[in-house]
Amino acid sequence: MNDKNQISNSSDESVVHFGHSVIRMRDDGIVEINCANDFEYDVAAIQQNLEHVKKLAKGKKLLVLNLSKEYTSVSKEARDLIGFGFHKEFIKAEAFVIHTLGQLLLGNLFMRINKPIVPAKLFKTKAAAEIWLKSFL
Repeated sequence: MNDKNQISNSSDESVVHFGHSVIRMRDDGIVEINCANDFEYDVAAIQQNLEHVKKLAKGKKLLVLNLSKEYTSVSKEARDLIGFGFHKEFIKAEAFVIHTLGQLLLGNLFMRINKPIVPAKLFKTKAAAEIWLKSFL
């Protein structure tokens, strides 16, 4: 395992550090993905994140909280991959915390064109996203 893929386990959570994301299972059952700043997610990065979420799911469906940074973006090819919805087998609902008008416009356009397979919503704050996700418990 190289420095970009470090996993640490404690009694209550698993955390994985990829070069582009930090993914952890929280005590409340929500998977939190902290996205890198100034990074465009491509197909490989999205697949890596989703493969790890699937491992955490262990056959169940999870709630996912994506925390973008100001300059986080997703390539068209990665958005198309997400649009196929193969993650519906292990994700119950997904919230995206965004920071910029560009992220809002692209996110809304994506959700209109690719109609998310699982419930998905954009938020300006982490607290609002958490409240919405917990409504799926």
